[in-house]
Amino acid sequence: MPWRRRIFETSVRPLRDEKGNITGAFGISTDITERKQTEHTLRASEANYRMLMEQASDAILIIDHSGRYLEVNSQLCKMLGYTRQELLQMNTKDILAPEDYERYRRQVPGMQPGSSLRVERRLRHKNGNTVLVESSIKALHDGRILSIVRDVTMRKQAEESLRLSEERYRSLVQQSSEGIFVFDPYSMRIQEANAAMLAMLGYRPDEITQMKLYDVVAETPASIDDNVKKTLRDGRFQVTNRRYRRKDGSLIDVEVRGTVIHYGRSELVLGNVVDLTERKSTEFELQMITEQLRTVSSAMTEFLGTGNWNDASRILLHGALTQTQSEYGLVGVMIENELRVLAHDGIAWEQETNRQFFEAAHEGYRTLGYLPLPNLENLFGCVVTSGNTIISNNPASDPQAAGNLPLGHPALKNFLGVPIRKEAAVVGMIAVANRPGGFSVVEQQKIEALVSAVGVLYDSYRRSLQEQLLLEQKYKAQEEQAKLHLAVKHAADEWRLTFDAIQFPIFMVDQQAIVVRLNHAARDLTGRNFSELLGKSLRSFGENQPWIAAAETVQGIGTDRERPKALQTYDEFSGRTWDLLVHLAPDMGADAELDRFIVALRDITPMVELQESLRRSETMSTMGALVAGVAHEVRNPLFCISATLDALEAKFDKIEGQEQYLNVLKREIKRLNDLMSELLEYGKPAKLELVEESLHAVIDRAIQNCSMLAEQSQVQVVNAADLRNVVMRMDQLRMTEVFQNIIDNAIRHSPAGAVVNIRAQQWQTNGQPWVSCFVEDNGPGIRDADLPKIFQPFFTKRRGGTGLGLPIVQRIVEAHGGKVVAFNQPQGGAVLRVSLPYSVPQYFVTKA
Repeated sequence: MPWRRRIFETSVRPLRDEKGNITGAFGISTDITERKQTEHTLRASEANYRMLMEQASDAILIIDHSGRYLEVNSQLCKMLGYTRQELLQMNTKDILAPEDYERYRRQVPGMQPGSSLRVERRLRHKNGNTVLVESSIKALHDGRILSIVRDVTMRKQAEESLRLSEERYRSLVQQSSEGIFVFDPYSMRIQEANAAMLAMLGYRPDEITQMKLYDVVAETPASIDDNVKKTLRDGRFQVTNRRYRRKDGSLIDVEVRGTVIHYGRSELVLGNVVDLTERKSTEFELQMITEQLRTVSSAMTEFLGTGNWNDASRILLHGALTQTQSEYGLVGVMIENELRVLAHDGIAWEQETNRQFFEAAHEGYRTLGYLPLPNLENLFGCVVTSGNTIISNNPASDPQAAGNLPLGHPALKNFLGVPIRKEAAVVGMIAVANRPGGFSVVEQQKIEALVSAVGVLYDSYRRSLQEQLLLEQKYKAQEEQAKLHLAVKHAADEWRLTFDAIQFPIFMVDQQAIVVRLNHAARDLTGRNFSELLGKSLRSFGENQPWIAAAETVQGIGTDRERPKALQTYDEFSGRTWDLLVHLAPDMGADAELDRFIVALRDITPMVELQESLRRSETMSTMGALVAGVAHEVRNPLFCISATLDALEAKFDKIEGQEQYLNVLKREIKRLNDLMSELLEYGKPAKLELVEESLHAVIDRAIQNCSMLAEQSQVQVVNAADLRNVVMRMDQLRMTEVFQNIIDNAIRHSPAGAVVNIRAQQWQTNGQPWVSCFVEDNGPGIRDADLPKIFQPFFTKRRGGTGLGLPIVQRIVEAHGGKVVAFNQPQGGAVLRVSLPYSVPQYFVTKA
């Protein structure tokens, strides 16, 4: 047996005799080698246990059945902010939230040994914050409870954020004005659609989810499958136009864009849909104007840049073919009695039958720069000789076409020819042909609108040729230079004349609304010189409309720049209504990298005022006879009643107690007389006795006439309008009545202690000086629903009012060529503004 080291534990006791002396020793030795080995193993196991406890990523704790903490690791201390010593002195009640502690008492103390439980708890941090944890609890066989705790606060916050995000997303989707739907790209079944999408197609939510994409998109299944596959491959599809089928079977034009989304393990497609039905009708007219302006502007730019009439004509021809969707077309100019074709495109010809014609055409373009057609006894010549538009959807049998074409020219399926005019003279023609389905009035209007803008261009071409012939005879040595200089000069002049000939104001601006070009009408509108306008922002032309709306529209145009923006705006200050059109200008040569916008304005105030005048005229024609008759019939009995009352007063003057009744009768008779006077005033035509008078004096008289009412109402009237130098022709009595009526209303609608302010402002429009007087009260203002009605006869909200005061004011002001407008102040209270033109401008400015 090999030798091994053994460990003994020895106990020794001394042996003593009777006297107590030590005589020996008694010893017992015990082999404790195995016990020591066991203790060593236990210590190593305890060290490993402690190491596992401390190095664990989760918090670990052991408690007894009373909830007292027996052991905790450092992760729990870090999680809750306590030291180990502090936790070992605490109980679960000190850490758990009250609601969680009650659940703990019901669940944990009664757990059977070996059983386990997984729960979520809220623990209190030392700083008072709440820590959300997930706890795995196990009952040990020695009666203790082991719990492994993991901090899930960040996860719960992320889950809550995700839930709120999904709620916000669904809310945005349901409230979106665009149609939004989700479909499975593999089964093609629609999963979900928002309210706008349901309204667009006319389905209920339970119906749409039973449908497939094939039921909605008005295309072949193969085309739909191809588009979906492409979307899955690219991850999205850009904005595209489609036709969708509604529940009632009708088709609508829509604009669609989509994105592939991942929802869990599913791959879906989210589509955004915009209904283009309403937009289409609005866009048609704007599109035609825009295309024409773009085509003409591009042709002009090409000519000014290169001086090449053929290239400019090809641009015009391309625009005509595109707008009418025709296959063939030509542009020609009349020189003497010859039609010179400067550009043609798109004709199909037979090599044998039409060879001579096309060889002659190519030779003409190469040597002359045009195709000469001296024989005008054919379909093309009929357009320029008659000066009329010709539409023929069957030229071979149409009498007006006579079936004739230039010799060797290929046959045409249909034809539309429009003469180009400069004033009364026909200077050329644009013709298009071979349109699928033939031509109608729509295509005719497009081409006629196009040629109306290029008559000056081709007349300039004709005159330039005539001048070139003269220069060839006189200055042969300088032939090329003179021709080019003259052509460019005249073309530039004619371009400016064309631009300035447009009757409504047009500005060309950059994206910051800075003016780079404008026509004469625009200059006249602002009342400034060209040098004062170029380089200035539209906002600098005034703090009112249409300048603010125009600048905001230009600066607000985003990615959708091809579509013109049209709106109508009203200027409260001047009372004028404007039509506003803004669209992106075509590329401008060297400046092509800079965006340019065309801003077109049209003053439609006369039309709006005419409509309002017609409405009032109809009312007046109905009221005229009625008012005069009623007033006459009522005034006679009133006179008798008044005379009888005077007699009764003279007879019973000294009878006690009768005076108050007589005063009531007098007051009511006076009110009826005043009403009859206003009826007669409103019913008869305004007849003015014009004299030179100061507007300041008129306002002072009106304030003086209202002074007693102001004193009784405890309202102060402040006149801040110094208009002593403003003298104008007016009917001073009627104008005093205007301001007296307005100030009277302002006083009656102001609370006690309030102030009625009167101020003035001078301004000009189209060279005409105006003065505006503002009467501002501090009352409740005018309800928005009542603002359009306050100048209507008999409309009143004041007890005892007749509803004729403001209509009479309006008639008198308009008889003086002015305007009266009512509106509310932002801070409260109503404003009546009276604007009057005058012929002697006095440069007085009061800040409005």
